[in-house]
Amino acid sequence: MKRLMMIVILGLGLMVPQTGAATVEEEIQHLLSYVRNSHVVFLRNGQEHNSAEAADHMAKKAKHFKDQIRTAEDFIRLAATKSLVSGELYSIRTPDGKTEKTGEWLTHELERFRNEKE
Repeated sequence: MKRLMMIVILGLGLMVPQTGAATVEEEIQHLLSYVRNSHVVFLRNGQEHNSAEAADHMAKKAKHFKDQIRTAEDFIRLAATKSLVSGELYSIRTPDGKTEKTGEWLTHELERFRNEKE
């Protein structure tokens, strides 16, 4: 599945550098890896999904929106925030039972990643 993520990311053609050290491509790859390696449950359209399923789903949605994704924030908004089918927001549930909107969770991680790169 890591190959699928790389194919999707490379297929997006996102080579424009961000203001920091990481390119948009690197930021999106980081977010997909972060999702894949997380220990949270993803809640999408009333169903629970593991982290690998969530990363694969987001990668497929990123491919679908490749012409509209120019920033990591675009990726979060278009591929990781809500269902195209129902319009419902995606959420995560942490091992301790707390829930958070997936968009907020990933935005926080993107900020952390960018700060680390500076």
